[in-house]
Amino acid sequence: MRGAFYNLVNFINTTSINDVYANAARKILQNIYVIPGSTITDVAELCFVSTATISRLCRKLNYESFADLCSRCWGFSYERLCSGGADVQVEKQQ
Repeated sequence: MRGAFYNLVNFINTTSINDVYANAARKILQNIYVIPGSTITDVAELCFVSTATISRLCRKLNYESFADLCSRCWGFSYERLCSGGADVQVEKQQ
């Protein structure tokens, strides 16, 4: 269930800080609770990128589609609400 959260954290921590996909992943991670109820257009606007960039990011994260990412975020959001939080932090890159 925590797959999307950890995939996003891992992707951010292993990608260049100026990478457009890392920036989009960071924004998605910051807003993980609203992702399941959002469209790909909503998320693209939130991240200031195109829908194609969000689609490619989903594939880079090894999801079949944006809908697959959404379903994984929903699982994490529900689990996190029930468990009281997660203990993973994004590393600061220099």
